[in-house]
Parts: sequence; C-alpha cells; structure tokens
Amino acid sequence: MQRCSTSLTIMEMEIKSTERYHFTSLRMLATIKEGRKEGRKEGRKEGRKEGRKGGREGGREGGRKEGREEGREKITIPLTTESAMKKIENNNTLVFIVEVKANKHQITQAVKKLYDIDVAKVNTLIRPNGEKKAYVPLAPAYDALDVANKIGII
Repeated sequence: MQRCSTSLTIMEMEIKSTERYHFTSLRMLATIKEGRKEGRKEGRKEGRKEGRKGGREGGREGGRKEGREEGREKITIPLTTESAMKKIENNNTLVFIVEVKANKHQITQAVKKLYDIDVAKVNTLIRPNGEKKAYVPLAPAYDALDVANKIGII
C-alpha cells in the first residue's frame, strides 16, 4: 500500500489526537485533515466585494414594500374557522393570522389603520405550524359582527 507524503506528515502531526476522533484508520484521519487544510487555502476574502462587509451586494434599503398597504404588512389574513366565529359572536373578538415578527403594538396599529376601529388589547400565540395568531378584542363601542361583515369574514 502506497501513501503520499502529505498523508504521512499529517498522520505524524495528528497521531496523538486520533484517540479522541475514534477513526478506524489513520489514513481516514489524514484525508479528513487534508481536506480541511485545502478549504483554508482558498481563503475567505477572495469572494468579497471591495468596500462591503461580508460580500453583500447592496445594503439595507429603507422604505416600504411595494404593492402592500401599510397595515397589510403585519396582518396576513382574518381567520374564518368555526371557533373564530364563536369568538366574534360571544366575545366581541376578531382573530387574525399575522406576521411572526409582528408585536402586539404593531398588530394594534395595523388593525386600527385597516379597519378604523379601536382595539381593547391583543393576545397572541404561535401555532404548531409556525404561524402567529392574534386575538383582537374590540373596544365596547364597536361590535365585532358589524366589523366582520364589513371585512367580509361573514
């Protein structure tokens, strides 16, 4: 069995560390270590653009996404399930699916802006599928049934 000179030098350097890797042979260790060294030779800075951190093209852009209303960024859809309908009728509460990164204050502002109603408070939860659900109880002056009719839920 022939061995290349680089494998031998790597094996000699790593002979003490083989016990912690638990490899079946020193040759396997040599090829793994050799591959790591080749990856380092390529260098990280070659792919980067001049004058930019991390090689990104363009920076963060301010402004809003086009084609969306301001409140629509946070509120995705109103829920129309049977349990959501019970909440509307019994608890004067609307139920929405919202962006995961949206906080309660942003949800409150979005509901006020989109539907022109006052919100008592906002309760949120993360569903098992990763979406965020927001329960929005309305102020006593507003009726959730009327708002739901206006939105088109019912």
